Amino acid sequence: IVCEAPAATIEGKAAYREFTATFVTRLLVTGRVTAVLSGDNSASILYTNDTKAVPGMRAMDYATIENGKITHLITVFDRLPFGR
Repeated sequence: IVCEAPAATIEGKAAYREFTATFVTRLLVTGRVTAVLSGDNSASILYTNDTKAVPGMRAMDYATIENGKITHLITVFDRLPFGR
């Protein structure tokens, strides 16, 4: 998997798991999927997350899927409230 996130591009399953785990363990308070739009080989997922820094933060992932696996992910959110 390759993930294009606002802070960096993350490559490989292990690196992506570490990137996600850091967000979940350090910042996330609650999260829910708000909407999912999907096509044959892609999906867009809109999240509403309450984080320690920003309640009600919106984020979106655009996933490219090949052979039933996510191969490319574009993650979009506003980094300004996080001060980075």
